[in-house]
Amino acid sequence: MIAYRIESRTAEPAEAVFSMRRPRARILVLDTGLNIVSADPQALRMLDDLGARCAGRLQPALEHPIRQWRAGGAPDGEFATAQVTGIALRAITLQGPMSWTAVVLERVCTRETLETAKGRFGLSPRECDVLRLVLEGDSACEIGARLRIAEYTVGDYLKRIFAKTQVRNRSEMIAKVLGWLPIASESA
Repeated sequence: MIAYRIESRTAEPAEAVFSMRRPRARILVLDTGLNIVSADPQALRMLDDLGARCAGRLQPALEHPIRQWRAGGAPDGEFATAQVTGIALRAITLQGPMSWTAVVLERVCTRETLETAKGRFGLSPRECDVLRLVLEGDSACEIGARLRIAEYTVGDYLKRIFAKTQVRNRSEMIAKVLGWLPIASESA
């Protein structure tokens, strides 16, 4: 995470420091067949958390905008940008004999995503706070610190969210909230 700090120049106490956090972008390199040939470990973890990687490839929903961009010529030095549910991606062709593509991925957590999840699964405002921080990539310890609650309490909120979304772990929860997994009534 990248933390930005805005410090007060007045006589306010140190607790008055305001912090904004933004998830760090993750980088992948794809070959001409869109197979993942290189990635930072956090990028792979992010894709796995979202259920967006299978057998060394991106999920088709993420491959599609890259394929379209390549079909249009993908000029050297030109970026393609797209947003797929929960992920913003930017792609650029790398210079060299291989014509590989670098892809920058960032998680996107919009107010719309949280409002949809709140209505769909009957989440409380505090459960939405926890969910938002999970979608930003925070650990239970970081969530506890940001919300000023115990790490065990964060675990209790996560258990409630798991029960309401009918999932077993964070990966499934993230995928379901972002619409990558069907809701029980839709799959029945």
